[in-house]
Amino acid sequence: LYGWLLSQPQIRLFNRNHLPAVGNKPAMLILAQKLGLLIPDTLITNEAEELGKYSAGSAIAKPVAGGDFCYSLEQLHSSVQFRNGCAAMPAIVQNKLVAPEIRIYIVGNYAFAFEIRSQHLDYRVKPDAEIIPLATLPDEVELLRKLMAHLRMDFGAADFKTDPKTKQLVFLELNSSPMFVRFDQMVKGSLCEAMIQTLLG
Repeated sequence: LYGWLLSQPQIRLFNRNHLPAVGNKPAMLILAQKLGLLIPDTLITNEAEELGKYSAGSAIAKPVAGGDFCYSLEQLHSSVQFRNGCAAMPAIVQNKLVAPEIRIYIVGNYAFAFEIRSQHLDYRVKPDAEIIPLATLPDEVELLRKLMAHLRMDFGAADFKTDPKTKQLVFLELNSSPMFVRFDQMVKGSLCEAMIQTLLG
């Protein structure tokens, strides 16, 4: 269906002309940093020796290509089989950030921000996170708009966590087709209404 939609230029789609970097987490991080967003200290590796340099509880890991949750580095290390000191696939390893965790949706000219409160490292693990709409948009919204404009995106959601030392929001990733139902429920349908108005416009 998506392929057919792409072949029909008269049908309005979100992110119809987005750049390939949208689907590449390392490229996204580098571009976000160049445009002024703070990013975590990041290492991409599959070497056990490199992973062993982190102190316990100081880092997290997630797949370079996405498609899975974020884990503590200890969880990753214990679940991956290493051969000759290397895992089959590299991981993105980053310093561990803290709450508050913020998700920002950009829909055309609209923006929505939410705080996510969860007991889990990755709130997606269980559907028990508390989602709180923010009355005031974070300053990072404008930098996020710059990033999305550069990537030719008109719809997306970016995740941020807080640096425990500086208390500043740190960019984690930008999703071009984010889940939105629970967030939309918390703003009584305003997110979906923004999507409809943007597509109709």
